[in-house]
Amino acid sequence: MKDFTIPSDYYEHIIENETILLEDIESYSHLKNCVIECKFGRRQMNEVAFENCEFSYNDLSKMEFLDCVFYKCDFSNGSFENTTLYRVKFGSCKLIGARFTNSTIKDGQFWDCLLTYANFSDSKLTNVHFHEGKLDDSFFQHMKQKNVTFSHVAMDGIDFSETLLKDINLSTCEFHRINLDIALAKGLTIRPDQAYSLIALCGVKLSE
Repeated sequence: MKDFTIPSDYYEHIIENETILLEDIESYSHLKNCVIECKFGRRQMNEVAFENCEFSYNDLSKMEFLDCVFYKCDFSNGSFENTTLYRVKFGSCKLIGARFTNSTIKDGQFWDCLLTYANFSDSKLTNVHFHEGKLDDSFFQHMKQKNVTFSHVAMDGIDFSETLLKDINLSTCEFHRINLDIALAKGLTIRPDQAYSLIALCGVKLSE
């Protein structure tokens, strides 16, 4: 992707085409085409880039990631529950059905990721940007958010129940179905052609 890059001169250790334990990964490492395995788990990881890596162990719950990058990795049905992610970037990752419930994400980015059925409910998101990709049938229920942006994202069937949507702008996104609480939608920005989805939530019918 044009706007998503991994600076090659930033990392001290370049590891390619190896199988490595999660516990053995050092800070300032750039892993390419590696298989990531796990024995005992790990509490924190910082300054690591994963590019086109396969995670045989996809339960990353209760971990803390700082300044990490994930590019073209598959976390489908993986767990980031109760996980803290600070300044973490996901680029072109497959996160179908991934669970981010009860997580804390600050200064995060999701670029061109497949997040269909992903669940961010009961999480706290601050300065998080979703750019392109898919969020169809995803869940953002009872989420606390500040400065969360959605740009050119497909999000049909997204669920914002019990979430305050003040200052959220969905005008560049695409959806036909959306679930939200009208009382919490004050300050939400949408396009005129998207208004029908909100009118339907009120039980109002439009006459042709």
